[in-house]
Amino acid sequence: FAATEFNDVLDVGDDVFDERLTIDDAVCLEHDYFEALTAALWAKRGFRTVYRTPGSGDDFVDVVAKTQKVGELIQCKSSSVPGARLDSEGIEDVVTGAASFKARHPGTQFKLICIANQFFNDNARRMAGLNAVELIEQDGLSQLLKQHKVTMNDLDRHLKPIESF
Repeated sequence: FAATEFNDVLDVGDDVFDERLTIDDAVCLEHDYFEALTAALWAKRGFRTVYRTPGSGDDFVDVVAKTQKVGELIQCKSSSVPGARLDSEGIEDVVTGAASFKARHPGTQFKLICIANQFFNDNARRMAGLNAVELIEQDGLSQLLKQHKVTMNDLDRHLKPIESF
């Protein structure tokens, strides 16, 4: 549903879709919405090109953010279990997918990131360190949401992934 469709069904004011999302909202989002939240955050951080990759055939990267020859490849991991400690799968994914995106965007220097609405376990942290992947856990996500106002309208703009590369 687009924000206007919700308004028609629920009879809520448009301003509810312009309210700032918080970490309390982020921990409840379904995976597609969490990816859209991540894309919206990176757009708010100033990246000129930000897109979600297709659900299948995404080459292990969920969000691509770039400005000229600098970019970030982001793997998004979410869990609805409070305090969950996520494993190294996201780190492995973004490391694996990096070569494909470097080939698609020659000359772009990509930073690798794995973001979660919960936390990473010790093995994930170790693997991230070995592979130069920045981890953003719940506390870091909370800080980003405080620094950059993201609303449901912003998520709506990033919900649809690009159709192909």
